Amino acid sequence: MLERAFNVREGIRRKDDTLPCRLLSEGVTEGPIQGEKVNLDPMLDEFYEISRWNLKTGVPTGNKLKALDLAWVIEDLRKNKCL
Repeated sequence: MLERAFNVREGIRRKDDTLPCRLLSEGVTEGPIQGEKVNLDPMLDEFYEISRWNLKTGVPTGNKLKALDLAWVIEDLRKNKCL
């Protein structure tokens, strides 16, 4: 979580959470899901929800940081206008 908070402070957001183009544009070539492509947005939504991050931005919520005893990070993120 601290790593994500650092990355957020440095400008990383949901738009930066992606996979290589090939995984997003080419279908799986074999197996039971042959032809399927990765649909990243629902996967990110689920991961962010489980992680208690903001679904739109990918920024950890203040409640999650407090729960992990990282309340001191909140002030740094606020100071840098990330929260």
